[in-house]
Amino acid sequence: MPKPSKARTVNYTLMAGTGPGRLRKSGSALSLLCSIPYFFLSEVIPPIGVVNEVLKQGVVDAGMSGGCRWKPFQLSVEEYAHLVGELQELKFADIAPPDWVKSRSDWHSWCCEITWGIPALEYKRRWEEISSYDHRREKLGKKNAEEASVLLSHITDLTISLQRWMNEHRCSKPKLPLFRPSRVQEHLS
Repeated sequence: MPKPSKARTVNYTLMAGTGPGRLRKSGSALSLLCSIPYFFLSEVIPPIGVVNEVLKQGVVDAGMSGGCRWKPFQLSVEEYAHLVGELQELKFADIAPPDWVKSRSDWHSWCCEITWGIPALEYKRRWEEISSYDHRREKLGKKNAEEASVLLSHITDLTISLQRWMNEHRCSKPKLPLFRPSRVQEHLS
């Protein structure tokens, strides 16, 4: 893929993990992706479909870990090639994910496997189960606080079980370099 001469400039807002804090920023798509909590687990180049799924959302809110908000957009093939070029300069691994990796959640599951040895498809299954209960709880809202409370308790139990399972399957040392935002920010400066 040809590398374009100039990357798109993106305006985005960093959201504080707690409280009302906001910080407006401007930078490349790489700068934005690096600011999204947990987008990169390790230094692996994400596929264009995963990148564009996230960018078209316009917001990622990771609760107490903060988040980002921006005007939704998607990268063209040329812009994605530029992003890949930047990541290659930073020595990110170019590992093709399996065909089932279609979403940010899939990407995260797969990265857990290639980085920490946590079986991706089982992690994905468990996470989707938790997410489905949480979606049902959110739909209930305040309409049925008692049922929402029961679902929250079940979600908590499933989350604890997931954490225990992950700890049992996790390698003691990462197989790939972990993502360090400060290293990328130095490169972008």
